[in-house]
Formats: sequence, C-alpha cells, structure tokens
Amino acid sequence: MLKSNSVSTEAPSTQREAGNAVTLTLLGLAVAILAGVFVLYWIGRDVAPPVPIEQQYTTESFVEEEQPDPRAGWHTYTNDDYNFSFQYPPGWIVATGTVLGVPNYVVYDARLAPIGTTTISLHDIETQVAVYPLGMPSALVPADRAVDSTVVVQVPQASAKDLLLDSRRPWATLVSFERVPEVWSTDGVVFARVRIDEESRTYLRNGEVVSEETYGTSPDDEIVRTGFSDPAIRTIQEEILRSFRFSVQTDGAPAAGSEEDRSAADAQLRVRAPVSGTVVHSPLEVRGEVLAGLDADSLDIVLRDSAEDVLGQTVAPFVAGQDNLQGVPFAVTFAFASTTATTGSLIVQASTGDGQEPELFEVIPVRFVSDIAY
Repeated sequence: MLKSNSVSTEAPSTQREAGNAVTLTLLGLAVAILAGVFVLYWIGRDVAPPVPIEQQYTTESFVEEEQPDPRAGWHTYTNDDYNFSFQYPPGWIVATGTVLGVPNYVVYDARLAPIGTTTISLHDIETQVAVYPLGMPSALVPADRAVDSTVVVQVPQASAKDLLLDSRRPWATLVSFERVPEVWSTDGVVFARVRIDEESRTYLRNGEVVSEETYGTSPDDEIVRTGFSDPAIRTIQEEILRSFRFSVQTDGAPAAGSEEDRSAADAQLRVRAPVSGTVVHSPLEVRGEVLAGLDADSLDIVLRDSAEDVLGQTVAPFVAGQDNLQGVPFAVTFAFASTTATTGSLIVQASTGDGQEPELFEVIPVRFVSDIAY
C-alpha cells in the first residue's frame, strides 16, 4: 500500500496574517502621534510669545516715627526761689505752703481736692506731687518697702524709689538728689503719691506681723499695703516727675539736664539714639550729629546705673570742622555689663585729647530691664 506524502500549507498563512496585524498597529500609532504633534503645533500658533516684563524696584527711605509728646498742652511751673520747674496738665493746681514747718510746693488734680472748705491742708490731699526743697519731715516719709523706680527723672544723679502695694503696683515715688542748687538742702526731695482705695495695712517687724499699737518703735518696722489706685492719675504723676528740672547748680551755672543746659548742648551736639527714658539693651547703639564749633576730636560715651557704677564706655570719633553746619554724623555700638538697677544715665562728653576733664554736654536718662512684675 502506498502512503500519501501531501504537505499542509495552513501554518505559513497564519503567520503572514499576524505580521500584517502588527504592521497595521504600528502604522496607526505613528499616524496618531503625527496628528497630535500637528494639533499642538496648530494651537501653539495662536498663543502669543511671552513678553519680558522689566522688574520694577522702589526704594523707600526709612523715617523714624516721632512719638507724640505726652505733655503737649501742659503748663510749666517755675520757682525762682528754689531754682526748679516742672510741667503739669490742665485741671491741676499748684499750691504753696508749709507742712510741719517745712516749705513745700504741691501740684494736684483740682477735682480731687477736699470739698466744703476754703482752707486746704496740703497734707490732706492724698493724690499729689510735692517738692520739699529743704527736706521732707520724717513723720511724712512712709515706711513701705522701696525698690528702684521705673520712672526716669531727667536730672543727673537723681535716685527714684517706688513704694509698692502688695500687688507690686507703685502707689508712690520718692526722688532724692546728690547734686542740688545752693538754696536746697541735701535732704531735699520730690514725693508723688496717689490715693489708695479700699486700703488695708499689715505692720511688720523683721518680717513678722506686729500690732498697729507697737508699730513704729523699731527702725526695722515696715508697712505692707493692699488696695487699688487710679492708673491714669499715676501715669500723669510719672510724667510730672519726668518733667522736673533744676535751673541752676551750686555754682550758678546751668544745671545739667535743665532747659538752658540742653539748649546749649543742642547747639553743638545732637544725640538721636537712645532717646530719653528708653529701655536699653546690650549691645547699645549711640548715634547723632556733631555740629560746627565743637572744639573736640571725639566723644567719650559712658553708661552708668543709678548707683553711679560704670556699666560700659566707648569713644566715638568724628571729623571736626567749621563747615559742618548740617552736622557730622557719629555712631558707635558697645556692650555693657548687666545691673540690678532699673535706671541709669548715658553721658556724652567732648574729648579734646589733652588729658583735661571733658566738658559735660548731654546726659540721657535710660532704663534697664526690670524684674519687677506689676
């Protein structure tokens, strides 16, 4: 028997069909890509090219904003007999008289004066600022705890102490001076106090409570007061204290810190920073201008606390000349030591370099950070 030798042709035909399918798929993908590119190109023709924008720069000059004058519109009281002055607001009255035989000059809010009498005892006015040029009677000096005041009295070597309520808020301030006019006593003071509402007192001796009857028999006795005071009145009193000035010193020359002295200083020296009463931190920047006619080649700058301890000092050089009518600027920064005092003074002096005592030009009262929490 003979076997058939026929060969099937089905497999090659199937392979050709699969190859054609792949070719068509790749061709379709290429057409799709070309179509997408064409569409993107066509859309891009209608989009405007980016226009470069010139960067605009503006410069603004820094202008140091002036603080409003808290004593604007106030009156000025000047006493030629005892060479002092202070400012006080409208509605307040200045009265003169004696307390326990000692002359004093009192400024107080007329609305708070006792009503129903034409004769007023200055001692009965509970809210007042009083000047005692010859000293304050010891019977009137409170035995309260005292701390360095946050009020900067703009008189060199003035020492201000706050008397505190139990809440740590001041109800009074006692100011004493190391340098006073010739007509003053070295015991002369300025005393400011406010009325304490709902006042209660605790009498202590060496930290132990004692009765009111036995209080006052020991130098270690003190009073702790609780109550409330008017903060608005207290703020006014603090401004009155800041405005206090001596007009002359013992030699008859203008007192450092007086209006006349500061006018003379301003004619040749202007200290722009720090301003009076500023809380200062280390390092401290001092800047200003020196005007024409100042016979010096540098400025000695000294920072002292209320105890007269030197905390830091430096020298600010400048180029002197007769054509510096607009002022030659100076600026210097220096570090200073920490202090427990809350007030002090920045002293700016002209130095001639010849070893002579520099002439005092300006004293700027400053404050330090206090750890007292009110």
